[in-house]
Amino acid sequence: METVIKINPAYQNGGAYLVLGRMDFELPGLMGGSNKRAIQEYEQGLKVAPSNQLIKAYLAESYIDAGRKEEARKLLIEVLNGSGEEAPETRDARKEARKLYDKHFSK
Repeated sequence: METVIKINPAYQNGGAYLVLGRMDFELPGLMGGSNKRAIQEYEQGLKVAPSNQLIKAYLAESYIDAGRKEEARKLLIEVLNGSGEEAPETRDARKEARKLYDKHFSK
């Protein structure tokens, strides 16, 4: 993924940042995972691919984990209210955003 970023950071709508961020978020710290690094990777991904709704949803999840709930809530609302084509990744992003929003903000 790092090679992809060096060659073309925007390749596949920032997909390399999405993969790296997800790996860092999901892996336990003992195995090299880091939510702080995941946030950095997702934020970099949004700089090169601001329309990537899945990066936004996963960034929101990392923000929630880091206690940055207001930033997370704004991102989730943006994904849920977003317009545009209904590509499979957009549907996945909205599904993930709905799950996170309902779990953390619907009370």
